[in-house]
Amino acid sequence: MGHINIQGNSVEPNSTQINNVNLPTPYTTEDVNRDCLHRLLYESIEWIFHNPQYIDWQDRDDLGLLWIKGGAGKGKTMISIGLIERIPRRQDGTTIMTYFFCQNADYELNTIESIITGLILQLVNQQEQLTASLRRRWNTAHRRFDGGVTSWRTLWNIFLEMLDRCQCQRVYVVVDALDECEDKGMADFFKLIVRTGLYQPSKIKWLLTSRPLGSAEQELLAGADQVLVSLELNSNHVAKAVETYIARKVDELAHRQRYGLKLRQEVKTELTNRAEETYLWVSLACKRLEGVHRDQALEMIQKLPPGLPAFYRQIFNQLHYGESEIVESCLRLLKVMMLAYRPLDVKEVCSVAGFSDRDMAVDGLVDRCASFIKMRGTRIYFVHQSARDYLAGKGEHSLPNFYDKYGHSDVTLSCVNYLRDRLKTNLVDLPRPGSTRDLVKELKDEGKSAVLASIGYAATFWAQHLKLAEHTLCIRNALSGSGEISQFLRTKLLEWLECLSLLDQLPGAVEAFQVVSRAADLSKQPFLSIFAQDATRFLLRHYQTITTWPLQIYSSATIFSPQASHSDSVTAVAFSPDGKRIASGSFDKTIKVWDAATGDLEKTLAGHSDWVTAVAFSPDGKRIASGSWDKTIRVWDAATGDLEKTLAGHSKRVTAVAFSPDGNRIASGSLDKTIKRMANIF
Repeated sequence: MGHINIQGNSVEPNSTQINNVNLPTPYTTEDVNRDCLHRLLYESIEWIFHNPQYIDWQDRDDLGLLWIKGGAGKGKTMISIGLIERIPRRQDGTTIMTYFFCQNADYELNTIESIITGLILQLVNQQEQLTASLRRRWNTAHRRFDGGVTSWRTLWNIFLEMLDRCQCQRVYVVVDALDECEDKGMADFFKLIVRTGLYQPSKIKWLLTSRPLGSAEQELLAGADQVLVSLELNSNHVAKAVETYIARKVDELAHRQRYGLKLRQEVKTELTNRAEETYLWVSLACKRLEGVHRDQALEMIQKLPPGLPAFYRQIFNQLHYGESEIVESCLRLLKVMMLAYRPLDVKEVCSVAGFSDRDMAVDGLVDRCASFIKMRGTRIYFVHQSARDYLAGKGEHSLPNFYDKYGHSDVTLSCVNYLRDRLKTNLVDLPRPGSTRDLVKELKDEGKSAVLASIGYAATFWAQHLKLAEHTLCIRNALSGSGEISQFLRTKLLEWLECLSLLDQLPGAVEAFQVVSRAADLSKQPFLSIFAQDATRFLLRHYQTITTWPLQIYSSATIFSPQASHSDSVTAVAFSPDGKRIASGSFDKTIKVWDAATGDLEKTLAGHSDWVTAVAFSPDGKRIASGSWDKTIRVWDAATGDLEKTLAGHSKRVTAVAFSPDGNRIASGSLDKTIKRMANIF
């Protein structure tokens, strides 16, 4: 069965369904339910089904949008899950539900594009004929989509078309936690929902949840076909729901810790008084109570400040007590989680945070930071967006001592150094050069999977962090000829591309090369910029081969590249006056002369002690001049390759050379800011 990949702008022959490979993170109700700390109690959300605004939205044919708004930890996601589970859906397919849960800490789940793509995915999984909306945008001749389907505005038009073509009586569209979407176009997105998404309110019912949205929220509730349920204005219902939740959590604690009836009631009372009608506060407090003996339970609760901000502040301050190495490691882990583009696998932490693989027990650090982060499977997540917001110093909170530690430049170098030390040819020991990437999954080798799991984030995202740190002195040094980034690309380029192919992340290499080229230009490292451009051309030429057969990067791709080429980046080229030969200069300190018609190598001119950065033919084509970072200009016999003269005089690297029209003089430019004319050299 073929697949359509919206974000990859590609399709397999005879495609019949979307393959949204770039949205692997959980967003199903089951996964989000677990992510909500198992707090989905249907009795806690029963009130919403009796709310007048909700009933009107369900029953009236002229109401198309319900917006549930409330503060952090008030149970919005729990309500979303409950509504998705409880809204009746007939088995005959007359009702369809499509939903998406935004997650700010995951770059794949915090953009408008990801929201719409996720909604589209759920639609076509329920009604396969809707893929026609994608098929008709497919350009068979060029094997790509027309119109750029990765644009959220284009995706929106596709989604609307699919909604219109849905063969059902009602479609529910649920988008949870819109405030966690970091896209600057949110106001425009809301405008489109209101102006074009509510055209069939009797058929299409939108449910949105969020914290207050600032200026963007004025676009919502602009018409009579939209209604609001404010959790603050329904605080009496929320308070009762939180009490129900507290009762359930205390029952669980009482069973585990053997609370007596009196202690059970006292714990309930203290939690209720301090919770401020916030589910999350209760959940975090009860999590701490799990490790406290019943004799200290009441005292521990009484020491917890009411409200989330004060709670986070106390827990954060407590993290600073203990062995200095453990304290620093905890702060480093929290900072890395703040900087990461997605939740980290526990095996990836060392590569991003710079921890030693051998000495660091990441699980223990996560346990110590349990009020901010938690593990689900092998992935580490923030317990809630409010925890991330607190650590980011949003609102009235500021954490200067935390925020100054470890930044994007440190993450970049940690990732690069980790890759340099661990990447190798045939990373997961595929049995044959012709082995496909899919063979890794078929082998089901835990060791090979662990290798990829540990290296995945570093290989995929180091350049993204570089982009955010390109102006720092640390990165500028790393981009220099002897710097970590420059050396990594020169020594591990093919191994890195193989790794990306195995991870199904090869498209990211093109963007990474663009980032490196720009950063190199900013840092005045022209040769690294040229290297990145060369690497881009190489990758694009062999992309289809490498993406299917990763190991072919070492054989087929090299075989079909220009033979006997330079061993390092080419920095300068020049045609002979008759156009029959080409001279090229390179980082490998040589000049090569080629037959322009056949591409055959004629000779190699060696003698410079540093990079060759400029070449030129004399007007009669009999000589070649070359300039180098060794501060000299050399003149060669173009026919024999013999060195005729070495010209010195510049105090810094030579960057340009040119013959005079009569061929008897040479002009040269240099980083010493001078142009020199060598008169009558022959």
